Amino acid sequence: MAGLADDYIFNKVMLDYDVEMQVADLHDIAQRKVEATDPLVVKLKERIAVVKRNRKWRPEYMRRSVYEMDQEMREKKIREGERRIRDGKREILEGKRELLEGKRELLEGKRELQKSKHEIKEGQDRLKEKEQLIQERDKRKV
Repeated sequence: MAGLADDYIFNKVMLDYDVEMQVADLHDIAQRKVEATDPLVVKLKERIAVVKRNRKWRPEYMRRSVYEMDQEMREKKIREGERRIRDGKREILEGKRELLEGKRELLEGKRELQKSKHEIKEGQDRLKEKEQLIQERDKRKV
């Protein structure tokens, strides 16, 4: 529970105002489901204002507020860390996809290179055969 309910529990001693409440009622107050004109809510808000100004209770109230802010910051950092982890995982998966695509393109390039080398070899072989034929024909003419 946060907010008014915590303040009520924290400041249970309420200037001659003895209230027995169920936890559900406190939860309703914390969730602001009660009307602002409700006498209890008005009294709680007044008491909170007094505690905020009271020299004796202010340090405790501020410690409590700082604790709650610290808790909120921790939770925010945890959510931020979880978001960064998700983003990192997404980037890793994208990197893997790009790597696989690069490997596939590399293999295609190697195949094309082998095919080109084979075609060059065949062309060189045909060229040698033609040169041999030309030399044999020149020998016959002489």
